[in-house]
Amino acid sequence: MGRVNIFTDSIFVDNFLNKEVDEEILKVLSTEEKKGKSIFRSNVGGFQTDSIKNETINLNILKKAAKVLSDNFTLKVKTKFELINLWINKNNKNNFNINHVHPGSNFSGVYYLEVTKEGGELVFVRNDTAASFNWVCDFIDDKNFSDSFTIKPKKNLLVLFPSHLSHFVKPHDEDICRISVSFNIGLKHG
Repeated sequence: MGRVNIFTDSIFVDNFLNKEVDEEILKVLSTEEKKGKSIFRSNVGGFQTDSIKNETINLNILKKAAKVLSDNFTLKVKTKFELINLWINKNNKNNFNINHVHPGSNFSGVYYLEVTKEGGELVFVRNDTAASFNWVCDFIDDKNFSDSFTIKPKKNLLVLFPSHLSHFVKPHDEDICRISVSFNIGLKHG
């Protein structure tokens, strides 16, 4: 009998090229920074907007995310994808995000608008103790026993993942800022 993979989690990585959305993100970020009100969710340093209600940004991000999810999953019933919330992140040198999950949603995502050459990686951390339970990862080189998975940010990269996956963002040490958009998606009968 062969290998059977069980209890897998998938993340999706795709490109999102939309100049109008990029320009709108930068405009909204500038406006919000002038207000001087940063929200603190998981960020240590940097600037995070409150939820953004911008039709151009929200509809285009939702449309892209829904397409990626629909193309990669078989939907059991007619399903409506709903954007629960969306916010803009600006991480400067040495800023980072602590380990967290996104409750109250089914899928979460991040879109990278501006990135640094080094650092700022998105790291997914296994939510259970399976990888470290009996140190099997010290003996077997297999992703089934890994305790983390890292994504290097790239300009115009879109990453979607189940909202229950623990993740954090590493700091970078360049004198430029990393700008990203984070969002949460809900699934409803539609």
